[in-house]
Amino acid sequence: MPEGVPKLIVASAQRDFNAILFRVEAGALGATVSDQYEVWLVEALNSDSHKRILLADKVQNISMHWEEENVLNICYVNAQVHEFSNYMVSASEKGRKLKEVRVDLHRDQQCDATSTPLGLR
Repeated sequence: MPEGVPKLIVASAQRDFNAILFRVEAGALGATVSDQYEVWLVEALNSDSHKRILLADKVQNISMHWEEENVLNICYVNAQVHEFSNYMVSASEKGRKLKEVRVDLHRDQQCDATSTPLGLR
């Protein structure tokens, strides 16, 4: 996972997963390069089980909301999306029970009234 402070953390209803938004600063690359944003899914009880599901820049008004325990909605008004994965699968310690999360990406909208929009640029 990237270094730095998360901009937003949204836990699933049962607290099995966290969706974490990071801003990765462009640094000394100049004014023409905007900061990148990454969204990671992390299994709450096993921080070694994580996956980057979104990499984007020029992001405006991003929000995240768990529709169900295993469905995460990511919404934004505008962005340049470089990478996106619509799922994550993790196994329990004994390897018997699989947990799967579906990720839906929505452009030109906010997720819903309970999500937390960030006016990022």
